[in-house]
Amino acid sequence: MIKNSKKLLLICYVAVFALSVSVCLYSFAFDRIMRLTGEVQEQRYTVDDFELIAAEINSDGTLTSTTSDPRMIMKDAPERILRLEFEAEFINMDPGELTLFYKSKEGMEEFDVNDRIWAKTDDVGNYYFDLPRSKHYGIRVDPGIYQGINVDIDGININEKQSIISFFTPDNSWILTMIIAPALIASVIKYLTAVAEIAMAKFGGKR
Repeated sequence: MIKNSKKLLLICYVAVFALSVSVCLYSFAFDRIMRLTGEVQEQRYTVDDFELIAAEINSDGTLTSTTSDPRMIMKDAPERILRLEFEAEFINMDPGELTLFYKSKEGMEEFDVNDRIWAKTDDVGNYYFDLPRSKHYGIRVDPGIYQGINVDIDGININEKQSIISFFTPDNSWILTMIIAPALIASVIKYLTAVAEIAMAKFGGKR
């Protein structure tokens, strides 16, 4: 049993960090193997490759939402999408939310709110979604939550090859995990240790 709280916390930090590095290595290896086998391929789409619901194309090529629930459903979506990049400029207002839905099971008729991803932004201001490594059976992008959103969509890229460094670059979720997870794990271990010691003292002496 580890009695020293600082030592326990340090061990938890090292363990969580090592685990996160292992996950990054796995993600990198999975990406490269899928590309070598042809399971993952780079493709570029336009708005024409999507079925539009509550949205319409204007004469200048921009897209405008006609209700507060615009949807873009990808036609003939590939099963393996690791990342989808949304090259777009919102002209008249912020979209509020830019989300992607995916069908996680074959035969699903509707998209499920539990299979939803919120967009992140890259260094040049484009939006992107990192999807689970499992197969997907439908993709839908919701370009906002307001009526009257006017957006200029330059293109939609899937599975663009990422640099090795990008797999190991920390984001906000990683930083938050490194702050909270080790302390939480250490607290749980200390609690379980204390419970075990009390139980041993209580029942061990009755032998």
